[in-house]
Amino acid sequence: MLIRSIAALATLSLSASSLAGEIAHLSGLGGAVALPGDTAAMYDNPAALALEERYDLLGWGSLAPSGDREGGLAVHDARSGAFALGLSLRLDHRTPAWTDADLPGWVADGVLPSNTRRGREGAFAVALPLLDRRLTLGIGGLAQQMERDSADPEWMGEASVGVAGRLGAGLTVGVSGQGLLPHSLSGRDPATWTGGVRYLLDGVGAIAGSAGLDVAGAPRGALGLEARPGQVRARAGWRYQEGGHALQGGVGVENEAGALDYGITVPLGGGEAIHGLSIRIRA
Repeated sequence: MLIRSIAALATLSLSASSLAGEIAHLSGLGGAVALPGDTAAMYDNPAALALEERYDLLGWGSLAPSGDREGGLAVHDARSGAFALGLSLRLDHRTPAWTDADLPGWVADGVLPSNTRRGREGAFAVALPLLDRRLTLGIGGLAQQMERDSADPEWMGEASVGVAGRLGAGLTVGVSGQGLLPHSLSGRDPATWTGGVRYLLDGVGAIAGSAGLDVAGAPRGALGLEARPGQVRARAGWRYQEGGHALQGGVGVENEAGALDYGITVPLGGGEAIHGLSIRIRA
């Protein structure tokens, strides 16, 4: 399933929220429509948190062959109040390849400092259910501190908005915008708007797709399939983002009490495969 789940959730984009979002996406069912009621929705479409009335606790971790890793804990409450609320904490440790923009102002001859980065991130989302949860509106945000050996610590932020709705039995649609803070505050990629659709055929499986553009006109998209024989969940999907393609897959078990999922993302044309594991408890 996951990491978004799950989403959610090396990634195609290493912005502050992308690794957490990857946990939500390892299923190949990511995009503007996260799985209804899934805590990882706060990284894709915060409105989706309110589509189902329930509590959700999610823990996840991911690991690459290079040793890059992350882990996190997220919780959401869509039952006890008029609004659905989601909160998450994420830690990551990675050592990306050097780029010209990363190099410090000066280094000793023959010495290349470490580019190891350690991130701490907190995220939130609030969603309002309307029309007996057939329509939901949501807002979200995150703050991240990034420490690295070659530079002073950096603070970054991000804001998102979304709308989601059920158009019929098994059909969920949504539109979301991410990266909406000015670059001077976020220090990250341009704002992106994404629309998606997910159709669930009870007892059989699901299909989901999404497409979007950032403000610079760069496209992104995803397509995923899920089979549901009994309590088993098997998933496969494709993603395109920032000029790169990736294949995704996942397998897990799920029932009313929770879920255990494994997922993998394999970038095409180079890059490390990322393995993820998530545990979810529901009420």
